[in-house]
Amino acid sequence: MTSTRAYTLAAGVALIALTNAVALVGVWRNRSGEPESVLDLSPREIAIWRAGRGVDGESSGIALSIRTNTLPPDEDREIGPRFGYGDGAAEWLDADKLATLGFDTSRPLKSPEDERYYRKLVARPALLVLEFDGPSFRRSLARAKQRAEADPSQKYLLRSYEQERDTATRLFIVDAGLDAAALRANHPDRNRYAIVRGWVVPVLLCTDSDPDRRSDHHCALSGTARMANGAVDVAYAHRHVFEPFLPKDAPAPHYRVRLAFGSRFEAWVVDATESD
Repeated sequence: MTSTRAYTLAAGVALIALTNAVALVGVWRNRSGEPESVLDLSPREIAIWRAGRGVDGESSGIALSIRTNTLPPDEDREIGPRFGYGDGAAEWLDADKLATLGFDTSRPLKSPEDERYYRKLVARPALLVLEFDGPSFRRSLARAKQRAEADPSQKYLLRSYEQERDTATRLFIVDAGLDAAALRANHPDRNRYAIVRGWVVPVLLCTDSDPDRRSDHHCALSGTARMANGAVDVAYAHRHVFEPFLPKDAPAPHYRVRLAFGSRFEAWVVDATESD
């Protein structure tokens, strides 16, 4: 019995050691050579998320969360006013784009059975493109401003616009693909566009919530995209920048974070400084 327990313990320790070794090799491979891209971000895009322990041997017990957004489909004449955008549906993720990511979108959307087919499609892995402070953010801000000005009596619209303008993330997911070289060719600015690993899942945008009510019911195929891992561990060397903002009664965070994205499209903190 004692020997069996000792063997089990030894096997467990060996497995943990092997797992950590594999993780460390992955970190080294990701950070070797020149970064694939580098973004300079603020608390709008990088939030202190949780305490944790990283696998790189340098974790400070502080982790950051990358905040992203997507530009939703605008109202169009074909679909009309929708019941909802779905869970973060993206304007650029239509049926043709989903097909390039490996989804079978050949089935027409003409019946409740067709809709059930598309609702059952599961997420697929893809490479995503993050755009910092670019056209997508400006379009989102312009839409929020237009809505606020169109109905000044709705104060929440004004607050929504002010939040978008002053505190919301400016980091938008703007593209997806399976070929990193092709994505980089389409988005060559490595200080504004970063490639990360993520997931894409189809969603339906419908004019009515009930697929069995066919009058005035119409759906279009869209999709949502999300990062596979939005957490970034903070090394001990940068811990002092974030510590003042950890307590519950801490002041509003003000810092700048330089994130690098490596050959495996994973992020790490290159530099962090307090800002005004």
